[in-house]
Order: sequence, then structure tokens, then C-alpha cells
Amino acid sequence: MKTRRTLLFLALALSLMIISACGDKAARTVEYYDTHEVERSARIEECKKMDAATMQNDKDCQAAILSWSKADNQRVMKGITGMDDPGKKVSRGIGFKEIH
Repeated sequence: MKTRRTLLFLALALSLMIISACGDKAARTVEYYDTHEVERSARIEECKKMDAATMQNDKDCQAAILSWSKADNQRVMKGITGMDDPGKKVSRGIGFKEIH
């Protein structure tokens, strides 16, 4: 009887561990999303469906959004300066004064 109870307890504990691990998904990093644009876009679409509080507490959403923001800023700077390095001075472009 005691053996049966112990086996039942172990089976229940194992089942609970398996079920609780199913929802556990490690959050990706910003660096991961920097190099995986398709996954980043898909994750952002999932995040848009969440309420604001849940999204703000979701580290995976925050990493995807931050990665998208960095990539968007790089695209904007490249478009303004026409260069890959936005730190370089330019003598032409929108909003830039002539450099002498």
C-alpha cells in the first residue's frame, strides 16, 4: 500500500513537472533578434496581440521590439547620410550644413 502511494505521488509530481515545463520558453536576446529578422517580425506580431501590461513584462517582446527599433534607426540614419556609418560627417544631405 505504501509503495503504491509512493508511486502515485511520483507519477503525479512528474506529470506536474512536465506540464509546467511546457509553457516555459526562454526569452531570446536582442542580439538574437538582430540576426533573425523573420523571427523578430513574427514575435512582434504576437506581442501586438497582448495587452500592454503583459507585453511590458514579457522579456522576449522587449528584446524583439528593441532589436526592431535599433534596426529602424540604422535604416533611417543610412537614408539620411547615404552612408553605413552615421557617425561620419557629410557635406550633403537633408538637414546638414555644408562642411568647409
